[in-house]
Amino acid sequence: MSGRTRPTAGCDRAGWHSNDLLSGAIAMLSRSIASTILLLAYGFLSLSAASAASAVVVKPSSPWTIDYTEESCALVRIFNDADNKVRLELKQYEPDGLMVVSLTGPLRPRESGFRYAFLPDPALREMGPPAHARLSEGGTLTRFTTASLRTISDTNKFYLQMNTPDGNKEFQRLPIWPAEDRNGRFREITGLVLKKAFAQDLTVLIGSMTSPMAAMDKCLDDLITGWGLDAKIEKNLSRRVAMKTFSSPDPTWPKIQSFLTVLKSSHFRVRFMVEGDGTMTSCQVLGAAKGTPEAAALCKAYQDNARFEGALDSNGTPVPSYFMTDMSILGVAL
Repeated sequence: MSGRTRPTAGCDRAGWHSNDLLSGAIAMLSRSIASTILLLAYGFLSLSAASAASAVVVKPSSPWTIDYTEESCALVRIFNDADNKVRLELKQYEPDGLMVVSLTGPLRPRESGFRYAFLPDPALREMGPPAHARLSEGGTLTRFTTASLRTISDTNKFYLQMNTPDGNKEFQRLPIWPAEDRNGRFREITGLVLKKAFAQDLTVLIGSMTSPMAAMDKCLDDLITGWGLDAKIEKNLSRRVAMKTFSSPDPTWPKIQSFLTVLKSSHFRVRFMVEGDGTMTSCQVLGAAKGTPEAAALCKAYQDNARFEGALDSNGTPVPSYFMTDMSILGVAL
């Protein structure tokens, strides 16, 4: 799929796209997409003249649109109030994977105490500060990751299960989300609230996500079909691919880490295609690092040192599938 923007059902085409490159990264962290709960990036938000004590509540001013690319699917919508215009993007790189939440607009960022929730969740999720970065055209983009639109209890259950009996953490994908649970969750969502991300707290009244996520699911099915996989089989796996081990060679791995500091991207992903017996057949670094010598060296390190457990279909038969892991450059300066 080449990069293009499509409306969701009954919607008009979307607006603009952000620059995906960010300089100023000072450190690197690699972790699995399943265990990731921190993402730092690039961006667009600043503050209106309103009092910092008052919360900002923005309402929809455009329909949802969906942006298809060769690597991801993203829902985009514009929200505003009398003083602020906010662009919200919800991006996924795989079905049932982590969701990258990006907001751009005029709200000045904060660096500590960040919490968020998808309403009507009663509890706020606590995590490290979101990524903030200024854009040359003005404003700031703010970005963080969440475990798709799952509830806190669903997310916590998964992370509690990520330790093996011998105490070694496995690198796993998020478990398949049953359709009934997903659809019920999408119907109940009314908004996204962010506390201490900005000088003013922000509530985005996103409304029901049933129709937008149906469009997202269609895009993601098309995405994995392009990888040579059967989307129906993927939705009904009895076991997903897991990275069982990754030993860090010395001195190769420190050299790989030094390579990552020159990739000029704060965040990217690595996708592995894995046979049913756990054999890795390909490795591809996505994003700005794609096709670079550094990306090739990183894949070589994984090829030599990672071991996978293959996927099983609904009948317990080994089948080809994939695994995706997350790479971030931390310490982004504004």
